[in-house]
Amino acid sequence: MEKKGLIHISSTGQRYKKYYLDEARAAVDSIWTDIPGFGTRTAAREITGYATQKPESLLERIVKASSNEGDLVADFFVGSGTTAAVAEKLGRKWIATDLGKFAIHTTRKRLIGAQRELKASGKPFRAFEVLNLGRYERQAYLNVGGRLSGKEKEQA
Repeated sequence: MEKKGLIHISSTGQRYKKYYLDEARAAVDSIWTDIPGFGTRTAAREITGYATQKPESLLERIVKASSNEGDLVADFFVGSGTTAAVAEKLGRKWIATDLGKFAIHTTRKRLIGAQRELKASGKPFRAFEVLNLGRYERQAYLNVGGRLSGKEKEQA
């Protein structure tokens, strides 16, 4: 590539590949129509019942494009656990959080399933821990409309 003049060497010695405007390159499209939805048999097996769930193939593309094996992937609104499950299958470390009990339960079940798949195929997987850092849903529910107060909230 150096002989063809395609490498630029900076004053610090760093090498960069040159790109020219007239080179034919396919731009990454902002609309991905090649990822099937949940109407296919493969995707239908992934359905967890979570309203905002995304197909694993979509998250797989995003995780592969934005991280390398061993990197940390974070999802702070984990929902059905698709991101964490895909990250585990792709050998990424992950952190997943959510305030909802249903989301945590759904994600836990999904990750156990992902671990079983990895174990059955002889691939490595990591143990995970579910931590409850508060009673957020309970508190939010009890504070709506001020129906309960003081000792009533504590006893609920």
